[in-house]
Amino acid sequence: MKVIVNTARTFLQGEVCKGGMKLTDKYTEQAAYCQLNPEDAETMGVKDSDNITVKSAGGEVVLKATIAKEIQKGTIMIPLGPWANRIIGSYTFNTGSPYYKGNVGEVEKTDQKVKNVFEIMSLYIK
Repeated sequence: MKVIVNTARTFLQGEVCKGGMKLTDKYTEQAAYCQLNPEDAETMGVKDSDNITVKSAGGEVVLKATIAKEIQKGTIMIPLGPWANRIIGSYTFNTGSPYYKGNVGEVEKTDQKVKNVFEIMSLYIK
């Protein structure tokens, strides 16, 4: 399914980061997920806690699906962090900051597993 990808910091994610737990499973839990609109999830056959792949021109990543009625149909929200950075392109259009909102992407259900913080960071060290 084609979607608009938005990213944002969440309160719980900030609590984990500021609490010095960025290298823990709790950080993975708070940053490696994707919020989906319930109607979109139903259309794709995705249930809460299913794994999904999100793809964009910037790359792809596997995330845990979270069904959230607050998310507008046709859009998704991913917490900022190393998982979101896998799909956010690096081009900044001379602004110094990549586009964290309004990126075009695709979402599909997958059997692949969500990488923990060490596994996702190892993708950046090549």
